Amino acid sequence: TVDPPVAAVVIVTYNLSGQLREMLELLTAQTVAPSAFDVVVADDGSTDETEAVARSFRDRLRIRFHTQADRGFRAGTARNAGARLTTAPILVFIDTGVMIGPGFVAAHVAAHAGHRPGRAVIGYVYGYNPFEPCPGLAEVLRGSAPADVVRRFADVPAFWDVRHAPLADVGFDLGHLAAPWIYFWSVNISVAATDFWAVGGFDEDFRDYGGDDVALGYRLFRRGVPMVACRRAWA
Repeated sequence: TVDPPVAAVVIVTYNLSGQLREMLELLTAQTVAPSAFDVVVADDGSTDETEAVARSFRDRLRIRFHTQADRGFRAGTARNAGARLTTAPILVFIDTGVMIGPGFVAAHVAAHAGHRPGRAVIGYVYGYNPFEPCPGLAEVLRGSAPADVVRRFADVPAFWDVRHAPLADVGFDLGHLAAPWIYFWSVNISVAATDFWAVGGFDEDFRDYGGDDVALGYRLFRRGVPMVACRRAWA
């Protein structure tokens, strides 16, 4: 018998098998036992070794794999299909290529613990600042563990999440924002599965990069789902 999963990490991917392998390795090293959570690889029609990489982790992770025909950008469709493969009460969405620390899954689970109804959690993303890239970050990432990189650059503003300033202005309390859903980016988020399906999941009519995650956040907000920022759930 297998215990029900405490959460599911849904990873959307497309022809990034090398980066996917790195992410799956990081998921094997979580403070939460790999047997306690599902990992779903949601493939948007890759032609590289994505499926082989995912299946190579079957003896180390509770892994599930979804693939679909390549009919252009359909990340939302892939995420929804991946989410249907798990019965986990918490869905954590993340993009391939994002690097996570050992407490990533535990932090997302803790952010939801004891909260009924559910919450929509916005995880922190260090180094995610395309307008002001952090000098030297790419080189350090190639040879260091994510936690070591965070310790090294934590005080460098260019390393902070691009959303850091507006969130810091309200003490990272999204309840003070009129439109917190504008920061609900699928690079690192989690939501109760019941709320996710109640609003219809990701809008599959989005066929280009961006927008589907913010639209999901808006529908969750309209449903009355509280939104919170969780810096411990960092990537």
